[in-house]
Amino acid sequence: MFIIRWIIEKLAKFFSSKAGKIAAWIGVGVGAGAAAYGGVEIGKAVKLSKRAQKIRDEALQRHEEHYNKVQSALEAAGNKKLAVVKSFEDFANQMEKLQGRPEFADIMPNDCDLPKFTAEDLKVISNKVALAVEGAAFAGAGAGIGIAAYGLNVFAFGPGVLFAGVGILVAGEHIKKKAIENNKQAKLLSKEVKQIVAQYDELTDAAENLTKQLDDIYSQYQRYFGKMKKILAKKTQWNDLAEKEQRVIKDTVMLVGTLFELCKIELVVKERKTESINTEAVKKSEVTVDKTLKRTKKKFLIFG
Repeated sequence: MFIIRWIIEKLAKFFSSKAGKIAAWIGVGVGAGAAAYGGVEIGKAVKLSKRAQKIRDEALQRHEEHYNKVQSALEAAGNKKLAVVKSFEDFANQMEKLQGRPEFADIMPNDCDLPKFTAEDLKVISNKVALAVEGAAFAGAGAGIGIAAYGLNVFAFGPGVLFAGVGILVAGEHIKKKAIENNKQAKLLSKEVKQIVAQYDELTDAAENLTKQLDDIYSQYQRYFGKMKKILAKKTQWNDLAEKEQRVIKDTVMLVGTLFELCKIELVVKERKTESINTEAVKKSEVTVDKTLKRTKKKFLIFG
């Protein structure tokens, strides 16, 4: 897995260097010292520095595009997670109407391999997400719901801060030397951005994958929950429910259990002093989601 904190360390190291602190100034007012090199040397140096400027600008534009994309993906995942956990309260209230019912762990279908959960577990995960969202709102500074919910403080900085003060210098008696150095540093920056963008893209893919899984299960849950509410509007004793009605309740609980497991997934996890993208967990959950959907879609057609 890629190390998220490495992104900041890479940029911080680069921009704390001498090259990273150079102020932007190009092609005008080169002064008497620069003129000593003659028109030819000045022309070469200016062309080289313009090339460096172009490399630098393209790298920063590429970074900003992928940065904004990962921000949007995380925002969508966070918003979907928030919508899901908010629905847990309504589910718990409906379950409270059902008298003589078994515990959640016993209601889950026997052949379901999801970890058992309780009503208290639902409250814990709901509070965790809610607190993260409140933290995002309080923090402001462009930190979105998705970012705060997944603990990605690293993204609160942004390209405007990360690349502040970076420029290409062509002035003074060392014009040619500076131009060559600027070209090297611009290429280095482009290389660093390429590596960073690859990690942004991995995180974007993981966020979009998780959002789709949540969407798919939540849509199916809403169908089952609608049937569950109709059943409980007429009957509130577990033993009074027909076998088919009990199975609707059981599969609704299974769908909630699947949502619960998805909401527990952190897209970025801490490993000792580093943070890494949790691609493995998102991929693994695809199997669980697929099993749950196949099971419930088939039964939903039977129940009508």
